[in-house]
Amino acid sequence: MSRNSYIRGAGILAIGGLLSRFIGLFYKAAITKILGSYAMGLYYNTFFVLNFVLSFIIAAVPITLSKMIAEKRTLGQTKTINKIMVVVTVLLSLIGAFFTYTIIFYGKSFIAFAGWDPNTYYPLIGLSFAPLFIVFVCIIRGYFQGMNKMDPTAKSQIAESLARLLVGVPLCYYMTNTYNTSLGAGGATFAISISEAVGLVVLFAAYTRYKRENTVRLNSNQSIDSMQSIVKNFLSIAVPVSITSILLSLNGMVNSVTYAPRLAIAGVALEDATKMFGDYSNASTLINIPMTISMAVSTAILPAITESYVRKDMASICRKTESAMRIIFMVGFPCIVGLSLFSDQIFSLIFNDSIYGGHILSYSSFSILFIMMVATLQTILQAMNIFKQVMKDIVIGTIIKFILNYTLMAIPELNIDGMVISNFVSFGVIALLNYRILKKIAGYKMNIWQTIIKPLLSSLIMAIFLILLGNIVFAYFSNSIAIILIVLVAIPFYTIALFLTNTIKQEDLDMIPGGEKLKKYYRKG
Repeated sequence: MSRNSYIRGAGILAIGGLLSRFIGLFYKAAITKILGSYAMGLYYNTFFVLNFVLSFIIAAVPITLSKMIAEKRTLGQTKTINKIMVVVTVLLSLIGAFFTYTIIFYGKSFIAFAGWDPNTYYPLIGLSFAPLFIVFVCIIRGYFQGMNKMDPTAKSQIAESLARLLVGVPLCYYMTNTYNTSLGAGGATFAISISEAVGLVVLFAAYTRYKRENTVRLNSNQSIDSMQSIVKNFLSIAVPVSITSILLSLNGMVNSVTYAPRLAIAGVALEDATKMFGDYSNASTLINIPMTISMAVSTAILPAITESYVRKDMASICRKTESAMRIIFMVGFPCIVGLSLFSDQIFSLIFNDSIYGGHILSYSSFSILFIMMVATLQTILQAMNIFKQVMKDIVIGTIIKFILNYTLMAIPELNIDGMVISNFVSFGVIALLNYRILKKIAGYKMNIWQTIIKPLLSSLIMAIFLILLGNIVFAYFSNSIAIILIVLVAIPFYTIALFLTNTIKQEDLDMIPGGEKLKKYYRKG
């Protein structure tokens, strides 16, 4: 698989991910307005259950299947690919059915055990069929990603988000006004089950069409893996990937368990500490938006690196890694500039009545690059069957985060900034440790000038321009209009800066819609 091929796939996934994320923001804003705080609390309770029971499937299945299928595709073992799909589908459908059965028949018992409001039952039942649909969605996405076909994943993401919006908002509104907000929350979660079903229909249609158009005459002498071998291989990848996901969640949980007692030592009242943590969490939501790009790059690069690793082509791994890192830095630097320069305005536009949010967002934005690097480097290492060291690096980063949280947040002059600093250092350490492993095993050495310095120069040029532009637009327009204008002007200006500094390469244009046309101008220039 060429670099251009996986970059094009990353572009498709990035567009799909960004569109679905923005549609999701509209959906969340609409149901929040309809339901209010109480019913939204019921709504979020159910997500704790969904994330708990499906953490293994959502985190591991697409990655594991993508890797397994990419390996067999590279070796030309079509029969084994077909058998992998059958074995994994049977295995995971049983797991999905078990979760659905458990939620339906034991949901009330779990709610009582957790001490939740009994009205949580309605949104929980609304969500009950989602696990079964999600299982099949993850299986087909993993298949397509392993075959280096990213379009179906992107299309299904958009279809799911649209279905959630178009079904969820009217249903939530109807149930709330006809009955009560608890049933309204049930309508909102039922829309999630419906949206997963819609995503499955889109994926299954793409799957049947792809299989029909790509029928391969099978060689009767072709070797085929046994069921035991497939299950063993699946678990050998899925288990460490799941543990890695859990460890990253624990890294985030460090904040939850340390902020209140340590801020109390700094003299911050519990109510203010809670507000600070709420603003920190909201800032993290904004910082996670650029993660859509890094997740797209990670998803697309996994089969590409797997293919090169199967062939023991370390030079190819280094080239593909370098192009991924350049994309990360080209996206990360301007995001840092925008979020840090206009943090107060952006935060107040989305989250009202915030005291600390703008300040927290301004400094938290500097973690973006390290977070994006970790997501991408970990995927590359996992594609090379390096699992234990990845988990070890996260543990080291989490320990550092706990120590810094415990120490820095107790300093009155720092308070919540201590959490911001610890997050920056933690992900920085993990990123550097991951990079060291890749350098040692594959011989990868980052091109500092092309990958870091050039995007940084382009971002600094944009920063100077945005400071001047901001002084004008905020003086004459409302906050919301000014932010929109800045974004609309910043994107083309930064793109021009990338061309002027010769940062963009022809292959990078594959990520952009209409990139083939832009290549003509690139060659002329």
